[in-house]
Amino acid sequence: MRHITITQMAHHLIDINVTAESICADLTAGNGNDTLYLAKKAKHVYAFDIQAQAIENTKEKVKEYTNVTCILDSHVKVKDYIQETLDFAIFNFGYLPKGDKNITTMKETSLQAVQNVLDILHPQGLLCLCFYPGHEEGAKEKDYVLDYLLKQEQLLLSHYHTLQPFAPELYLISKRKEKQL
Repeated sequence: MRHITITQMAHHLIDINVTAESICADLTAGNGNDTLYLAKKAKHVYAFDIQAQAIENTKEKVKEYTNVTCILDSHVKVKDYIQETLDFAIFNFGYLPKGDKNITTMKETSLQAVQNVLDILHPQGLLCLCFYPGHEEGAKEKDYVLDYLLKQEQLLLSHYHTLQPFAPELYLISKRKEKQL
């Protein structure tokens, strides 16, 4: 059986959920890989990161695309920048690959950012959360954010992971449809 990575699974979800009319957000731009993948399919992509190097990396990756807005700011401020409904959003929590591992996303701000994205997520939209519990802050962050999400009755959660200990984990969040009377 072929092993599918978290990134491959996230990109598969983009393939089946993002259209040429989709408004999307990469809330942790990092090196720009997810932003680029989204830019090839979506109407518009907002890419956030707090590190200037991450935004520069992302801008370089998407320089051929005019449908990307790169934002050097915290993903907590998503609603300050996006005034429309999101169809798809993705977080890759943790630290910038090949960057300073002491600069990581933090559980409190990550939860706040997730809550803010859920506020502007389309009722049929999809939110992908990639957690990296192999480092201490990543494990705390996963537990903290999931503790909140699992208590939200209006949300549906799905989970994808490999069987390796401390491997990255992907959670998919969508809103429950309102019951028809």
